[in-house]
Amino acid sequence: MRITAVIILIGFLGSPVHAKTLEGGVEKSDVEGRIGVRISGAGQIGKVHRGSPAEAAGLRKDDKVTKVDGQKDRIGHISGEPGTSVELEVKRRGERFLVVVERVDLRKIYY
Repeated sequence: MRITAVIILIGFLGSPVHAKTLEGGVEKSDVEGRIGVRISGAGQIGKVHRGSPAEAAGLRKDDKVTKVDGQKDRIGHISGEPGTSVELEVKRRGERFLVVVERVDLRKIYY
């Protein structure tokens, strides 16, 4: 019986919350916007999810993100508020290019 309660609790706590909060007088969503990639801390894209904004922007597996919004070492800032955009500098086979990708609530795409 306890295991069932723990599984239910984990399932409940693991569910994303869709609520608005106020931070510094600015309304902010508790849902994080994403672009639809799996990416390492070093910026290497391991997977681009089908139907994602990243796929629509032309990102591919093995691309390397070298800058986020014009700054190095900001891979953790790719996610943000749904509906906002992020500019990525991408390196592919020695060539560099910029791509702008809109962050979305991926639950709307996959669920």
